Amino acid sequence: PRSTPLYSSAASDVYKRQSSDREKIQDLRPDQTGINIDLYNNMKKSRLHELTAKYVRGKGIQVGPVYHELGITSNIDITYLNHTGQEQISQEQPEPENSVPAKPDKVIDIGCLDKYENEELNFCIVNKVTEKVKDPLEFLNCALRTLKPGGILFLIDSNNADSPETSDEKEEKTLSKEYPTEAILKQLNLQEPDLFTVLEDVEYNFEHEKKEAQEHVFIVEKGHFEKEITRLLKTSDGIINSKDIELDVIVPVYNAYEDTLKCLYSVLKNAGNFRTVLINDKSTDHRIKDLFTKLKPFESEKFVLLENPENKGFVKTVNRGMKFSEKDVILLNSDTIVTEGWTRKLKRCAYSDEKIGTVTPFTNNGTICSIPNFCENNEIPAGFTIEAFANFIEQISLKKYPEIPTAVGFCMYIKREALDKAGYFNEEAFGKGYGEENDFCMRVIRKGYKNVLCDDTFVFHKGEASFSASKAELIKKNLDTLSKMYPDYIPAVSKFINSNPLKEIHENIQLRIQTWDIQKKKIMYILHSWGGGTENHVKNLIKKFSKDYKLYVLQVISNKIILTEINNNNVLKYIFSMNSQMNRFEFHNEEYEKIISSIIDTFQINLIHVHQLIGHTFDVFNIAKIRNIPIVFSIHDFYSVCPKINLIDYNNKYCHGKNNSTDCRICFMDFGITSFSITSWRNNFTDIFEQTTLIIAPSKSTLEILSTYYPNIAGKSIVIEHGHEEELLISRDVAKKPRDMRNKPFHIAFIGGLSPGKGRKIFYDLAGSKELRDKTRWSIFGISDIHSDPACYQDLNVTIFGKYRNFLELKKMILENEVDLVIFPAKWAETFSYTLSEAWSIGVPVLVSDLGALKDRVEKNGGGWVVDISETKNVENKILEIISKPEEYIAKTNEVQQISLKDLDSMIFEYDTVYKTYLKSITPIYFSQNVFTNNDLLKNIFSENLHTPSETSNIEAEYSANLPRRLVQCYYDNGFIYTVNKTKAYVCEAFSRK
Repeated sequence: PRSTPLYSSAASDVYKRQSSDREKIQDLRPDQTGINIDLYNNMKKSRLHELTAKYVRGKGIQVGPVYHELGITSNIDITYLNHTGQEQISQEQPEPENSVPAKPDKVIDIGCLDKYENEELNFCIVNKVTEKVKDPLEFLNCALRTLKPGGILFLIDSNNADSPETSDEKEEKTLSKEYPTEAILKQLNLQEPDLFTVLEDVEYNFEHEKKEAQEHVFIVEKGHFEKEITRLLKTSDGIINSKDIELDVIVPVYNAYEDTLKCLYSVLKNAGNFRTVLINDKSTDHRIKDLFTKLKPFESEKFVLLENPENKGFVKTVNRGMKFSEKDVILLNSDTIVTEGWTRKLKRCAYSDEKIGTVTPFTNNGTICSIPNFCENNEIPAGFTIEAFANFIEQISLKKYPEIPTAVGFCMYIKREALDKAGYFNEEAFGKGYGEENDFCMRVIRKGYKNVLCDDTFVFHKGEASFSASKAELIKKNLDTLSKMYPDYIPAVSKFINSNPLKEIHENIQLRIQTWDIQKKKIMYILHSWGGGTENHVKNLIKKFSKDYKLYVLQVISNKIILTEINNNNVLKYIFSMNSQMNRFEFHNEEYEKIISSIIDTFQINLIHVHQLIGHTFDVFNIAKIRNIPIVFSIHDFYSVCPKINLIDYNNKYCHGKNNSTDCRICFMDFGITSFSITSWRNNFTDIFEQTTLIIAPSKSTLEILSTYYPNIAGKSIVIEHGHEEELLISRDVAKKPRDMRNKPFHIAFIGGLSPGKGRKIFYDLAGSKELRDKTRWSIFGISDIHSDPACYQDLNVTIFGKYRNFLELKKMILENEVDLVIFPAKWAETFSYTLSEAWSIGVPVLVSDLGALKDRVEKNGGGWVVDISETKNVENKILEIISKPEEYIAKTNEVQQISLKDLDSMIFEYDTVYKTYLKSITPIYFSQNVFTNNDLLKNIFSENLHTPSETSNIEAEYSANLPRRLVQCYYDNGFIYTVNKTKAYVCEAFSRK
């Protein structure tokens, strides 16, 4: 088994230094590319992580306790079994939260493996189980039974456990230097030598509960290849008619017994219209001779065994095989593993052009045909089995069938007509191997044919990690011979490596593999591009669900549709451009509809979760209906009732229930919109809700308001209250305590961004009130739409603290400044209010308006007062009353300490229940004629790491050039004051960058 090196390391280094010249959509700034997701995992890597990444792949189980992080990648299909044998499926890392570590007095139930079929799994992790089963031999036999040939038994054993006492050999217990598992493996090996091979035996130290501990890991590969080969040969009779045989697969064999078994097993498992010709070149390993003897009875027109009477070497052995055949041939190294459909795809490529003479597939170790990294010896990417990686390559292939200067000998399809014209391999010049396929390919080129790469096929090649001195000398000699015979060979190969015409194909693989997963269900979130609380809510869902589901976020920015794909802790963005920007109040857009339909059909979305339709048309609902895709609609505001979102009219009055189309028209004219019908808007949303599977609101009052406009939501709507990050969950020992208010101004604060809808006028009026001025001080922890700079405005009796970076910074400021009361004088019915949760988390009682979720939450939980905010005087009197009743204030402060905020995991559980209900019960339909080609997808991938420093200045120049247009749009969307403040912030940012 070998593959001739075609390049120098210097040439490879030149390629690595090249920067990509992809320019398609890379000139966008990151803030023009949609939601920013940070899923960085800063977990410290260990020796155990290395072993897990190398061996744990595909589908499998873990049996026993999980005491520490194994680092299992989220593209692995893993099921966890705890000590009672009950199943728990989880993709969460670190350890499954509900797993119960096995205690010494608990016994593992062997029956927990009965549900798995023979040879169903790729791996089985057994963690400290051997000392907890009645019969360790039987348990490990059961575990091995579930594994496919080549599957991995990943055994973790502690160093302080006693060796088990088995029924057959009680003396094993006295082996003081052996771990329990080591003794059992020895005994199993004696019983059935072909059952497994121990690949690695590793001791390592780790810290558990602040104590140094030591463990032993055994990596066991299941065997039974001979048994499976025999079974496949027995069952293959009659499957393929000898008249249908289209080509011969020639496998020269010299020693390498284990590799040969794996290769032959993969060839027989992936049988097709071909004949397998196995040639033993007088191997010195007696097991090869024995193998041929065992397989002799199965010889047929489809399976041929040839044996050389003496060792002839690789070239003569291959020529014997090619002369034996009269058809197209595939020369296959015995250290390869082939994959599903490999011969069919190679032949399809070969006959796609009459000028093709040879075809080579992609591999992990094959110089110019190597992937993911060009001209490197690659490992199969983490989490992928060989078959899964081959499937990935086929699914994302650009199918370019690019020309290459030479085939690579690990797997080489040769057309019979090219072979007849070019002749067989040169035995005289390259008799001992290395260079013979390159010489042949040059002769093929001379005869008018070309060598191509089949870029939708992958064949694993083990290859040699390094060459001995004698082999290195032989390679050098043969390359010199090649250069003399074909002076243009080395320059052609060097030019190919330096320029790498395959780089677009490599880039496609390297980008798409980041988020690839065909096992998980796919959920798409529809979102605006405004940021804020709705986006933060979606980010919380993504952080919790990104290991259970493959997630997509769909946004529209200007004339671009941004699709963010999230999986395996990786993020990939696709940006699809439309010919023009959509009108904000468009119900239907043909171009948008076409792109969204293609996205859904291409990525096979299973469920759509709408969070905000701002920037989108309403087409997605009809698209989903046609495809039988469930739609969940979360209500974060009242955009469905009125596009101004908060039900505040042109007089700055709360207008819920005032269905006056004339007033609505005046309101939108004041906003710069002349043609708008509120009746048409609500009629369209009535249709939308009719097509929606489920409507979710974060509060009861939100649903009550919505149902007054849309009675058809009855029976299909539920409340799921927002959850909170761990840092917000109340801790009594760190929360604010009531303070002595005697002879001190009563400190009242607002948290967040104070706008007209949030009660800005009421707040400033109260701060300037003669009745309150001497008794109170007023602060804004955040900004207002008229004061964004941190400062003390003495004439207004207001201090602006400015934006806070996070909750912990807010908490520190509020506690240091001894805030007594947080006020929320919102003039509209808020749907939830995270800032209310923040106030309670810090331990401060609140005064809230008598609208929406603010009222609901205070009446339900206590911890504050509700006031009618229709008149400022009402609020002023309530504050005076609070100040005058310190006992009541202390009681309310104590109530805050008792409030239990809903945690994020509880919210996630409720959403997950919804998702699983519809994902299980509804099967979508997709339309293949709509899917994007892989070439289309590659053109539309945005990758931040493709930026070069020289591009950045050009990006900023174009961004600045578009500023006037964006300012006008900002004015229409958000009003004058917001636009002025945003402009100031932009100018400051520009100066700080310079």
